[in-house]
Amino acid sequence: GVRERIGAMNTIASETGGPLIGTNTDAGGFLQPLLRDKWKGQSAVLVGAGGAARAILFALTSLGVPDITVMARDAAKGQALLDRAGVKGRVIGMTDALPGADLIVNASSLGM
Repeated sequence: GVRERIGAMNTIASETGGPLIGTNTDAGGFLQPLLRDKWKGQSAVLVGAGGAARAILFALTSLGVPDITVMARDAAKGQALLDRAGVKGRVIGMTDALPGADLIVNASSLGM
């Protein structure tokens, strides 16, 4: 399921008293407005490399965004995020200049 592909879960629910089932709703919640507005961007900067970033990266790849940059405090975590998803993006540090992009997503604990 989605939880396994993303590697993170944020929602646990039970259907009518059945077993608890974990899933990830971040990707779907992120995708809905982009799909509704028929967004067709070619580049994105993803700020963060944790669980929420995993879900957003999953969503960006499902949209077919070809140019993804991860901005992370820890370059190794940023690269691991891309590698785990099989994405050939690039990683930049938090103090590096922000590249131009069609979309910037903050999936970090830092405010914008």
